[in-house]
Amino acid sequence: MTDAEREEVRNDLYGTHKELEETDQLREVLLQEMQQALDEIQDDEKSGYLEACQICPELVRTESAPIRFLRSENYQPERAARRLVKYWDYRKQGFQDRAFLCMRLENGAMFPEDESTLKWGHTEILPDDKNGRLVLSHDRSNFKLDEMNHPSVIRCVWYIIHMALENGEYCRRGLVVIVPSHNTVPQHFSRKYIKMLWTSIRDCLPVRLRAIHACHPTVVTDLMFPVIKQVMGMELRRRWYRHCGSKTEVLRTLSEYGLEEEGLPKVLGGCFARSSSWIDERRTLERARAKEQVQEESRVVKEDIAADGAKEGVVVQQQEG
Repeated sequence: MTDAEREEVRNDLYGTHKELEETDQLREVLLQEMQQALDEIQDDEKSGYLEACQICPELVRTESAPIRFLRSENYQPERAARRLVKYWDYRKQGFQDRAFLCMRLENGAMFPEDESTLKWGHTEILPDDKNGRLVLSHDRSNFKLDEMNHPSVIRCVWYIIHMALENGEYCRRGLVVIVPSHNTVPQHFSRKYIKMLWTSIRDCLPVRLRAIHACHPTVVTDLMFPVIKQVMGMELRRRWYRHCGSKTEVLRTLSEYGLEEEGLPKVLGGCFARSSSWIDERRTLERARAKEQVQEESRVVKEDIAADGAKEGVVVQQQEG
């Protein structure tokens, strides 16, 4: 590693990375450069993105807004364009014929079985760290092995990250993942699943992964680590930090990285527990939004019909005159 790379990794781990000041003028210029970079990508390399633009242009605008990808790639237009293309490739692969539907539980991209998978609690949004970054807990020990469905788990991770990214600042500030590991067993690991998970976060979703904190790694975790390292890639391996020792010792070392006890899950000795009703609350919110969307579409259609009628009236008057 060069000194510059070492400093970048340190800043990501400790949350001391500098953010570019985003002005209206800069945003406009970089979005134009990103669009140019998208145009330069061969059509056969961006087929998923092009299909999405044709089938659901409004969804492309709202759920994969280019500015999110620019922020996640530190305002580098070419990298942002590539990430956006990979996003739609992976979304098509993971969500199949539902890929072009809204990311919601009902009548959307999520499969019927995904809500049950969400309830396992394998992936949860934790309170921000002290630097305002998005923090997720990913606990494989919460997998139900008798119901294991790796594609469903990946869809749930996508859903939860989309939900979190409604706060657009996270795209810029980045993501920290905490991995409680002390209850994992060999059956919790799948090379294909590990690859799908870390490729999604590393290359596709519009949020920059700043750090991964593996807490209480077991012999099983250590045995699987060579596989994990291989699929993660160099950038993520450099941001992987192991926390060993007692709960008190692990809580202390996590606090050095801006992760306080109040915001950590109870399995690690922290104080945070998400309400079990969050899925029902989220469904209610999504229903309200869907209703508003239908009402807005109906209003637009009525306005268009009224405008067309007015134009026809003008034409008739002109003809009669």
